[in-house]
Amino acid sequence: MKKFVAVNAKYYKNSNSEGCLGHVNRVFKKNKNVITSIYKNFGDSNLLEKYKNKNKIAETLKGKKFQKNANTYIDEVIIFSSAQIEILIKKYGYDNFKEGMTNGIREYQRLIQETDGFEPIGFNFHLDEGYQDPETGIIKYNYHAHAIFLNYSMKSKKNGTKPKGYSPLREMKKENWSAHQDIIFNVFKKAGFIRGIKKELKQYNTTHLEKNNFVKKKHKSSIKKLEEKKLSIEDDIYSLDYFYKDLMSNVIEKFTDLLYNHISGINDKLNNNGNSEKNLIDHIRKIDNDKLEKILIDKAIEVELAETKTNYISNQIRYKRKGPSI
Repeated sequence: MKKFVAVNAKYYKNSNSEGCLGHVNRVFKKNKNVITSIYKNFGDSNLLEKYKNKNKIAETLKGKKFQKNANTYIDEVIIFSSAQIEILIKKYGYDNFKEGMTNGIREYQRLIQETDGFEPIGFNFHLDEGYQDPETGIIKYNYHAHAIFLNYSMKSKKNGTKPKGYSPLREMKKENWSAHQDIIFNVFKKAGFIRGIKKELKQYNTTHLEKNNFVKKKHKSSIKKLEEKKLSIEDDIYSLDYFYKDLMSNVIEKFTDLLYNHISGINDKLNNNGNSEKNLIDHIRKIDNDKLEKILIDKAIEVELAETKTNYISNQIRYKRKGPSI
């Protein structure tokens, strides 16, 4: 649905108001989900101060302070189709768009006060939030407005069933919240918007309020592949380490046995020829130097082959570690 408008209401304790309104009025150096935009946000400034002033007036009317666990802060997020917003800005220009949306949101807040009793504080329209699609690189904007209310009625209901000075939130039921969808549609239908459904609210929650989880879910398969690749590399490293140690152990063992047997043969011949100094010198001179040299060369070749195979396996592991780009 490319022309929807919907509203998603949230309510908080008074202690959360400063942080929430800091985001709404962009008072923080870093704001979640904010990206570069050619359009400026608009609406009421100093919403926190206005909220606190209304809160004090309400407590004066009550004759006592709100309880600490009372939900006094209401934030109704009005979600607009990004496609329809861009059509309106292109057709009428930013200034006319800003004026028309401002009048519409103020009318919505007036109707909510009249219908349910919530006290309007103000609003701020955000045109600078969204996220960049990790696959296409395209920026997708989440155009929306925060309509802020105090959970206290300073006027009687239109039908006279409820006098001023009560908490409207206690009276709200599912059908009352659903009626807000009808109210926001009736306000903005002249601008080409149609009534939003649960699908749009779900889409907003996944792409705006839970953007990080959305991206993580989208790349779940890639993360799984990386984890499997990591385990494969660890197995290769273990196999390489085991192979190298086993190979070198066998080479050393065989070389030691051959050398020991050769020396034993020399000792036997020395014993047979007597132990005189002359016989010892003569026998050493008769040792087959070529045979001993050949043994050493053969062992050197075995070690070189082991190193060659080790380098080959190492290169295979480096290739797997680098892997294809994701």
